[in-house]
Amino acid sequence: MKSPKLILAALAVSFSLAAFSQQDAQKTRNTEQDKKETRVSTWGIYPAPAQHADTTTTSAEAGQQSFPAPNFGSYYIPVLGNYSSSETDVQKQITITGDEKNAGKVWIEGVAPVKVYALLKAAPGTYKIPAQKDVAEGTLYYDDSNKQVSICLGCGYKDKNPTAFLETQQHSANNKSKSVRNFTGIKTDQGTVSN
Repeated sequence: MKSPKLILAALAVSFSLAAFSQQDAQKTRNTEQDKKETRVSTWGIYPAPAQHADTTTTSAEAGQQSFPAPNFGSYYIPVLGNYSSSETDVQKQITITGDEKNAGKVWIEGVAPVKVYALLKAAPGTYKIPAQKDVAEGTLYYDDSNKQVSICLGCGYKDKNPTAFLETQQHSANNKSKSVRNFTGIKTDQGTVSN
């Protein structure tokens, strides 16, 4: 008689352990997903809001619904778009598009003779433009409050104060240096890319 009770007790314990381990695995997956979403949001690249079948919303879902609609695959990247400048001696139109494989990388067309890339350094729109073919190191700064982008090629990137070039941009423009290219413009439309 003790043998069947012992077997039943062993089965009950093993089912309990299996159930608890599945719950722990689910918690671990949820924690890893939360960390990933936080890391992406800290970089100024916001994941698209989750689509839910039911109409009830929790406080977490309400927070996610406040994210802007995606403009690059499943992300919203504020700097993407077309920009226009009214300055007469500077390039009048540029386009900033996203990179297919890296959401923290954007491509700039129209400032230099070649298409150049910039890497996101601080949210929401401070980018380092590494030295590339025919282009010296520079900085891209996007101000989301007034939808304005400022780009300086050839002025380097300063880790401690990346927007310092904004103060010296006018001075560089007056010198007409061939190694420095500046652009300041207002967004004319929202850039989109579909994957």
